Amino acid sequence: MKTIYNCVIIDDEPAPREILAKHIARHPSLNLFESFDEAKKALNYLRRNKPDIIFLDIEMPDITGIQLVERLGIPGTHFIFVTAYPQYAHESYNLDVIAYLTKPPSYEKFTKSVDKVIKAINYLNEEMLTLDIGKKSIRIPKEHIDWIEADNYYVKIFGRFGEEYLTLRVRLHQMEELLPLPDFLKLNRSVLVRLHYIKSIRNSEVTLRNDKKIILSKSCKWVKDIIENRLKMQ
Repeated sequence: MKTIYNCVIIDDEPAPREILAKHIARHPSLNLFESFDEAKKALNYLRRNKPDIIFLDIEMPDITGIQLVERLGIPGTHFIFVTAYPQYAHESYNLDVIAYLTKPPSYEKFTKSVDKVIKAINYLNEEMLTLDIGKKSIRIPKEHIDWIEADNYYVKIFGRFGEEYLTLRVRLHQMEELLPLPDFLKLNRSVLVRLHYIKSIRNSEVTLRNDKKIILSKSCKWVKDIIENRLKMQ
């Protein structure tokens, strides 16, 4: 679990930026990366960098906080709106912004909002997998991955994400570390399978839900008991 969360402040007023900077410095889990007085400057920076949390004013010249959130959509980044206008609260929730502070925020209210966001980040990190595919980064639910097959220096990831499979330049053992037991099982040197995607097992032959058959290697025979116990529970 991550212990330090990098933050960015975006507010055209100096006083709120100073208050937030002091709160961030005081909080043991936060680190201030950058602070911006213009949304345009921040937009250019955020297209190249991915902080964990952004403290964002709504009423700003040129680009409002709401417009900035709509333009960015950074996977893995959470926004906390900090504004003097409480009427924007409903609109912020429509953007899946899960924390909202009115100016000037006390340290106690600031901490409650931050703790709420940290819980959300940790939950997503447990349930989601971030993959670098070529020049882009995508996040997919771990439960949408059915099985993975090694292909030289790459792996093919099969599952429910709109494509036949995703190709990733990574070794199978690295995927094992990201998708640990008991949810995923290694059947042989080339195949990693989600336990719930296994349909049946007979001797050393494992049948997946798509009817693909995979031979369990001798070094992986110990997973047979895990599979059989799971199938009995179905």
